[in-house]
Amino acid sequence: MSFAIVKNGTPFEISGDFEANDGALYSSSVLPIWTPQERLSKGIRPIVDGPIPEGHTVTGEALTWDTQTVTRVYTTQAIPLADLKAESKRRWQGGDGRRRRAARRWAGNP
Repeated sequence: MSFAIVKNGTPFEISGDFEANDGALYSSSVLPIWTPQERLSKGIRPIVDGPIPEGHTVTGEALTWDTQTVTRVYTTQAIPLADLKAESKRRWQGGDGRRRRAARRWAGNP
């Protein structure tokens, strides 16, 4: 889970050491150990990931704050149909045609 600290109404994702709203320095390794109440008392909120539409790829992201929740909002772009078909074919073949060869062997065609 990712966490953010909200300072002056702007959320910042926490990684490594950070200064909490109480002015003390902490390591981000303490965040999973703290209770939700301890995190809230220091101005720290969990980051909720926004949706990524099926068939889209992420082109950017930003954190938003609505006074209750920090949300990671994604900007996306539709994946061209030809790319989706190629990826589907690659996955079905196991990336290197292994499934197709295995199916031929099972059918008695080496």
